[in-house]
Amino acid sequence: MPRLLIITATPLARTESYITTQARAFASYGWDVCIAQGGSTGSSILEDRVMTVGFPLEIPGRPMTLPDRVQRALTTLATRNWPAATPGSREACAAVVSGWQPDVILAQFGETAGRLLPLLKALKLPWAVQFHGYDATSLARFWGYRLTVGSILRNAAAVFGCSDFISAEIRRIGRWRPCHAPVVTVSPGYDDRRFRPLERPAKGTGDPLSLISVARLIEGKGHRYVIDALAQCDHRITLRIIGDGQDRDALAARAGELGLSARVRFDGVLHHAEIVDAFAASDVFVQASTTASDGWREGLGLSPIEAAATGLPVIVTDSGGLAETCRNGVTGIVVPDRDVGGLARAINGLAAEPERRAEMGRRGASFAAVTYSASQQAAKADAVLRTFIAS
Repeated sequence: MPRLLIITATPLARTESYITTQARAFASYGWDVCIAQGGSTGSSILEDRVMTVGFPLEIPGRPMTLPDRVQRALTTLATRNWPAATPGSREACAAVVSGWQPDVILAQFGETAGRLLPLLKALKLPWAVQFHGYDATSLARFWGYRLTVGSILRNAAAVFGCSDFISAEIRRIGRWRPCHAPVVTVSPGYDDRRFRPLERPAKGTGDPLSLISVARLIEGKGHRYVIDALAQCDHRITLRIIGDGQDRDALAARAGELGLSARVRFDGVLHHAEIVDAFAASDVFVQASTTASDGWREGLGLSPIEAAATGLPVIVTDSGGLAETCRNGVTGIVVPDRDVGGLARAINGLAAEPERRAEMGRRGASFAAVTYSASQQAAKADAVLRTFIAS
């Protein structure tokens, strides 16, 4: 049975659950899987033959003096590695590799691969990298990181982009450098055991509409535009926001300025089972992601996919890879980035057409299951990773 080591820079408790979802999907295809969590400690066994183990991951502090900065720049030019993990951290990760003895390594996030690049290059093992969003957008504004991505493309056995948009961004970053690794679009996928079609009571044209959004409360997720659009919508339409983040107070204040405090509900972070219940009580999912001030763009967007999987029609913007989660006019509506009027028209339109909402929801559930389930996406990655074992 082939052995796969998945490496992520941060503990799973602080990162996205899709990493464990993907690991379980790999296990279903016959892999023994271990997830190495940087910055964590201890080990445990998850269900479906998936094991986790922690190792310390430390990054040298930012150089403050001019000589330090010059030294960092020269090191970056020489090694194509920025910012590197400390030698001690690389040794700790090497010990995990030695203990698990994988056939293939999959680094989650380009930043993780960049931090551990000296180790990955030294190993006589095939390794792949999966890019998710910020690691192909906002980090790309740093020239040292762009050099690192070029080195990843020259040395990795394969590179996975979570969407066609991210795959194109990776190719763009490395376009002036010889590229060895194939860049393949593979999403981690959603947990199709949790998110499945739900029965909802039929609603008529005059019934109130409940919108839902599940995303961190940060600039790039575009909650501000949804709240602004709500001010232009029928007064019976409400918005439920699940998630937390640094913009929560500002968003609550904006809702108050527009007289929407009674129509906008902030629920904070909820567990998966609670999110499923929230989807069951909602009529339309909406997410208006946009380009953030640091250049971040949405890699794909797992929440609209999970919502669609339960039978909700979705309204999304065409920012980054988010539009790929929706077949415009079939499973939902795609609106131009930062188009508040367009968002309002899409919301009001679906509010007036309950039968259209229901049909979009049915088609969305089918689209999600066929395209984005973890098992479907793991099958694509599995086909690539097994070629390295065969060779």
